[in-house]
Amino acid sequence: MKGVVTISDGRVLIGNIDALEFLKENAGREVELNVHNDDIERLLKRYSREQRDIIDAYWLVIKDTRKTGNVADSVIQKELEYWSRFPVNVVMKAIAIHIARYRGKKEDYTRGIMRRVNEEMSADGSNQKGKRSDDAAGYGRFAI
Repeated sequence: MKGVVTISDGRVLIGNIDALEFLKENAGREVELNVHNDDIERLLKRYSREQRDIIDAYWLVIKDTRKTGNVADSVIQKELEYWSRFPVNVVMKAIAIHIARYRGKKEDYTRGIMRRVNEEMSADGSNQKGKRSDDAAGYGRFAI
């Protein structure tokens, strides 16, 4: 199945991309998720370790859209604040879609994906609004 996110046995697959292998291959490239920033840390608390690995991979993809190859902490914080409007399963699905299909697009493109995914999931009743990520039905595997 094209574009599936699978989390099992400690592996996170986004389509045919192993998110953890992607991170290892790009280990020399630092992701500027400054966990000493209390606001960013607070915003990241709602995500599991596996989800944070996917988010790290996402920011590596976003860094490639910049001439300098850097993303300011203020941009990361602003996006995380926007993401907090949506259930975790919507955020993770939108990020997975962006990584798998839309490399080269900036973070504002993810916002549009997130809105569309939220509408679709709300329409079919699969939107687990208000539930923690580990309670979201079907999080481990979803079609994108």
